[in-house]
Amino acid sequence: MIKEWKFGNANSATSSMSIPVKDILEVQKKNTHFQLYYAAGQLIPNGQLLAGI
Repeated sequence: MIKEWKFGNANSATSSMSIPVKDILEVQKKNTHFQLYYAAGQLIPNGQLLAGI
């Protein structure tokens, strides 16, 4: 794992999670390829691949 972002529980169906572009670009500078995963405690403990950049 290179970096972890944590978000609070959603309180509506329209809640969203945002990651600043500068954070992604910073990670990309240090690594030629990285993958973004979503994990949610007991629902998806091992994570689910969202994107590969």
